[in-house]
Amino acid sequence: MPPSTGSSTQRAPSKPARILAHKHVIPEPGARKLRELSADDVDQWLARKAG
Repeated sequence: MPPSTGSSTQRAPSKPARILAHKHVIPEPGARKLRELSADDVDQWLARKAG
């Protein structure tokens, strides 16, 4: 059988991964699209998370 292509082979994130994303990742950029984030934005966010 040939290898499958497309998104049907991707699994949905697990419940713990979704919880972590909604608690720690998604609130920071809010409604901003990922393509709008710069490397500096991510660096600043990581620095704040590191304490």
